[in-house]
Amino acid sequence: MGRHALAAAVAAALLGLSGCTPSSKSEEAARLAAKIQACDLFPADEAVRVSHEQVARMTSTLEDAGKPDPAQCVYNSGSLAQPRILSLLVRTFNDRESAARVEGDSQVYLGRLAGRPILHIGSIGDGAVWAGGKVQQLHVRRGPVQLIITVQSPDGSEQLAEARTIAVLALARLEPVLAAHERELAAKKPAP
Repeated sequence: MGRHALAAAVAAALLGLSGCTPSSKSEEAARLAAKIQACDLFPADEAVRVSHEQVARMTSTLEDAGKPDPAQCVYNSGSLAQPRILSLLVRTFNDRESAARVEGDSQVYLGRLAGRPILHIGSIGDGAVWAGGKVQQLHVRRGPVQLIITVQSPDGSEQLAEARTIAVLALARLEPVLAAHERELAAKKPAP
């Protein structure tokens, strides 16, 4: 299995680890998820700026059949034979505590997959961890949302700076969505 195929397999495995499936989401988490489009948070022009190369949006078989997944946005700045993936996956949870718990529970496994300890990254969202090595992913929490940013390098070098850039820009676009969602929740609470 090639390095890029391994990275794709690792990313798929990580998604399954979180335990947050649509059936486990609360109604509010599902409502929030419906308001977030990953490609709005990480548009193609930013993928071009980060990779310094032209990119092509990658789609799944389901998306090709007319069932897009708004929670993920995947670009390839390489070729089909030698892909270089830049992606954003958005996960929503019942609350910020659930998002923090899932991130915490996955850290040991993430480190094993990466082949090295993860790094805790300050000053991004409510918390962030970098799994470099074989994984090249930045996991960022903000409230009940987790952003998983993958940036593969053509030469195997660490891509933390590039992933951080994507995270900061995506969080800036996410902030108004979260603020509106929190206002809706506050309006629904019964008056004391």
